[in-house]
Amino acid sequence: MTRVPLPLLLSATAALCTAGCGRAPVQVSLQPRETTPPPTASSETPQDPTPRQRPHPHFTWTLPGGWEETGPGQMSVAGFTIKNETGHATVSITPLPSLAGKEALIVNMWREQVGAAPLDPAEALKSLTEVEVAGGKGQLFEISGKGDGKPMQIVTAMAQSPDASWFYKLSGDEAVVQAQKPAFLEFLKSVHMQDEAPDSAPATTPPGHP
Repeated sequence: MTRVPLPLLLSATAALCTAGCGRAPVQVSLQPRETTPPPTASSETPQDPTPRQRPHPHFTWTLPGGWEETGPGQMSVAGFTIKNETGHATVSITPLPSLAGKEALIVNMWREQVGAAPLDPAEALKSLTEVEVAGGKGQLFEISGKGDGKPMQIVTAMAQSPDASWFYKLSGDEAVVQAQKPAFLEFLKSVHMQDEAPDSAPATTPPGHP
């Protein structure tokens, strides 16, 4: 896999933080600039004119009650919305090129988005807790702050795959996020990834039916 420069990864992470934090999302291209000319095609060695990229895996999950699917977003592969009498929150699943080892930096970038003071790297790492995500281990952190002048909260789980960092984010009005956190944790456990989608498989399963 092509290694993407750190500044580009951080810009993409900043865009991921901004989306859903009450600010206009920033569009970021994750494709690195071509540095070497493509091989010349010949009759003996035909070449695919378009570069091949590993497709995103197919997801299934158990949809919690009260969540509504909104489909993929600008950067996310899946999105959900939660609305009730206390407010509004969103959930997204977003892949980025691997950010393994940059966890403290990621925590502080999210803190900046809600006006929270940065933590030193050791303290930022202490804010991470282990969580089950898609049958494996992930890291979870929570941040509270202000969004559009009212209390908001972000709960984010990070999980690493061989070629990507996956972010599962619950964000929105503080009361809604706090109430939905248990459902969010169960949702993380229910997520299942497959490298290739079966010919006939539902994207989701209804609540109570794994």
